[in-house]
Parts: sequence; C-alpha cells; structure tokens
Amino acid sequence: MNHIILARHTHNIITGNEGTKPSDGDITELGKSQALEMKEFLKSYELDCIFTSLFLRSINTSNIINSDRNIKTINTNAFNEYMLRNDGVGVESVAMAKARTMSKIYSIYDIFNSILIVAHSSINQTIYQSLTNCSYNESTKLFKSFGEIRVLRYDHTLGDDSWREVDMFIPSKE
Repeated sequence: MNHIILARHTHNIITGNEGTKPSDGDITELGKSQALEMKEFLKSYELDCIFTSLFLRSINTSNIINSDRNIKTINTNAFNEYMLRNDGVGVESVAMAKARTMSKIYSIYDIFNSILIVAHSSINQTIYQSLTNCSYNESTKLFKSFGEIRVLRYDHTLGDDSWREVDMFIPSKE
C-alpha cells in the first residue's frame, strides 16, 4: 500500500446526547453537499477500496463519494469512534483504539495499493499519528472540519522513507 486517504464524515444530524452517548445520525443537506465536494476532490485518486466505520454518517458520506465509481466498500468496526459506555465514559484507551485500527490497516497492507477510510475525527487522528509519528498535540489539530481529507503517501519509488501527508482538502462549510 502506498496511499491511505483519511476522511472525516460530513455534517450530520446529532442524535443522542452530544459527548455522552455515541450518536448515529444521518448526514444533513450540508453534509450531502460536502460529500459531493469530497467526491470531486477524490476523482484524481485511484482507489482500490473504501473502508468506513459502521456509523450512518460515515457510510452515507462514502456512498455519495462512491456513487459513480463502484469501488469495493467495506464497513467495519475497526474504524468506529472510540468505544464509550452509554454514560459517555470511555471503555477503550488510546492504545486499544490504535491496536484496533492499525491491526486492520496492517492486515490489508499487501492487498491494496490505495485506500480511502471514511471515519471520525478521533480515529483519523489516531491513524495519522501512528503512521506519520507526529505528536499527539499535532494530531488533535487535524480533522476538525466535517469532510476534511488528508492524503498520506509512502512510496519508496518516489523517494519516500516514511508515511507523509501529500495533499489535503476541506469542503466548504455552507
């Protein structure tokens, strides 16, 4: 694999209690518009597979991005948000989430050349930090915008000696 594209889902309807219960609201009209902008940006990238979390906002963002490309899509809990109890207390440490997400990435490493992961800010931050070795503080500045995309590349034929960000995109907010 030499490209991993990390994308945060688009604007969504909040269900449940923000900050406590995990919400699984569908994307809004703004979210649909943002997904169309993401789709346009991603046209220049060859994708072998799209992975999403099991949340509707990630799946539906991916469906719009993939609406005319017919790329194989896999929905998996490997890219879900951090696991929380119904009262909002975490039951999964950063190390546990990192093991969950990175073991999935490593398991498909030799299968695909370029993948898109449509997930959530915290999990994307964890993946970004793991691959690029940036600090925790640096990673928390990323994926703050709905639909934010970060393109990572590790291609030794192009002189890369580690994963690095080579492109990014943030859709309009309105």
